[in-house]
Amino acid sequence: MPDSPENSPTRTLRERIGGRWAIAWQAYLITAGLGLFALLAGESSTTTTGSVAVSWIALWLLASVALGALLLAANVSVFRNRRVHPVAVGWVIAFDGLCGIVFSLVVGIGAQTLALPTNQSILERCVLNVLYAIWWGPALSYFFDYREQAAITRRQLIADSVALELARMQQSEILDRIRTEINEEIGAELNPAREHVEALLNITTAPDGSTLPVSREEWESVSNLLLGTADNSVRPLSKRLWQRTEERYPKTPWWSLIINIVRYQPFRPFAYALIDLFGTLVVQMKVFGVARGILLLLAGLAITIPVGLLANVLMRRRPGWHAAIFMAGSLLILTSVLVRAELREVWIPGSASIPWQLTQMIASLIVTFATSGFGAWRDKENELRSNVRADIQHDQVESIARSRQVASLARETAQSLHGSVQTRLVTCAMVIEQAAASEDESTLNLALTEALSALGAPATPSLTTSSLSSEVARKVSLWEGFCTFDVQIDSMASLRLQGDAPAVGRVVEEAIANAIRHGKATHIDIDVTADAHQALHVVVSDNGIGPQGGRPGIGSAYLTQVSQGQWAITPTVEGSRLEVVISPN
Repeated sequence: MPDSPENSPTRTLRERIGGRWAIAWQAYLITAGLGLFALLAGESSTTTTGSVAVSWIALWLLASVALGALLLAANVSVFRNRRVHPVAVGWVIAFDGLCGIVFSLVVGIGAQTLALPTNQSILERCVLNVLYAIWWGPALSYFFDYREQAAITRRQLIADSVALELARMQQSEILDRIRTEINEEIGAELNPAREHVEALLNITTAPDGSTLPVSREEWESVSNLLLGTADNSVRPLSKRLWQRTEERYPKTPWWSLIINIVRYQPFRPFAYALIDLFGTLVVQMKVFGVARGILLLLAGLAITIPVGLLANVLMRRRPGWHAAIFMAGSLLILTSVLVRAELREVWIPGSASIPWQLTQMIASLIVTFATSGFGAWRDKENELRSNVRADIQHDQVESIARSRQVASLARETAQSLHGSVQTRLVTCAMVIEQAAASEDESTLNLALTEALSALGAPATPSLTTSSLSSEVARKVSLWEGFCTFDVQIDSMASLRLQGDAPAVGRVVEEAIANAIRHGKATHIDIDVTADAHQALHVVVSDNGIGPQGGRPGIGSAYLTQVSQGQWAITPTVEGSRLEVVISPN
């Protein structure tokens, strides 16, 4: 069993940053998209004419392709085994810086070649993009790792809750209600055939209990009825039950990341200020001069830093209002764009157009959420678990537990229908056909009685678990009228927990059913042993015509499930041999 969330080892910074997400395609797509937005928002010439904007987009596309080629190369070289052996943080930072240089060179050289007006020289672009990259790359890897660990923790916590709910169900009447529901579904399907068999028994049995003569047409009618019930009712019903699936653990949608930031994370005003400094100061000084460029920067920070700090204080004191305070603070931070727009228009009319303001507001929101999501470089395991626990609803856990119980019981019932009902009906039909040749009315009555027993037996497995020996004996007793048996169970196997008895019983039942129905066997040997590793070996040999290589069905699916694929059926000199290994849980 995997470690519970409380016992999970703390992940190192190297595992978080240099592991699976170091150069993931998801990170590449997000970074490339934000790179386009930053290019369009940072270059004032993109709003002049459509052709200039298209040229910048073409340069971005070319730079993104170059960046993708670099990532592919890294994926088959330095970062090849990062999932198993995470790359050192220093190498990740160096690679992210290299990505920033490649992107900048392609865009910068392309802009010079196309004679596009630009606010940055190639050197300035390289320096700024390298600084962004060595922050953004590790931060994004950290964030994706955090999201993955949140999903793992969520699954583990839900699994623990579901296990407790299943234990509660086992001790309550809920399981009985589920069994009743499934039995009602089966009864509705099989009742017509049961009533028909009862009517035939009344026709063939005299009041004194003796057997009445039966016409050849009635022999065929009985045989066809049983075969039709097996193939047209029991087979599709058991298949439908077997395919009934349990409810899956809910996946965390991508937009929940934004919601979790709003609900749980504080503002990171100083990280925001650092990005603002690197992203806007140089460009603003070149356009408006050094003094006015610095004044524009300070005018924005005079709003963003106090708003962020004040909002953090309020969110700590009023955690129930965290989301509302966060959203209000985010809107107030956007007013810094309006203040800067007013100053720009005073100094250079037209420099703060509506498109410029909109792009700056969007950029401000992106930076706000990015810094709040990435800002904490510390162990978040306790915070993560508490946040996930708050999101898990008991109704959801109860629904999953119930669906799992229904699916498990439906599969057990499907196996029971397949072995104890479908195959017994087909075998009864075979016996009737054989009795028809000798006109043996007493055998007909016995076969009809056996068919009625198969149709009337409870389909869902018993609540009580018998011993391994008695469970195998019970399965054998169902077929004693059709075949002879030799059963051997060693002492070590008998000491295994009773929880293995139903599985062994169903394996034996499947083997017997196939040997009689398909292999025409008249004698079957059953041998159950336990090895040194406490694994059970169930070996069933028969004297039939051997394996027929039929299409895999429910029986094969069950053998694969119970043995985890460790089973095989092979021909022998006298018939066939099935071996199934059931490992201890």
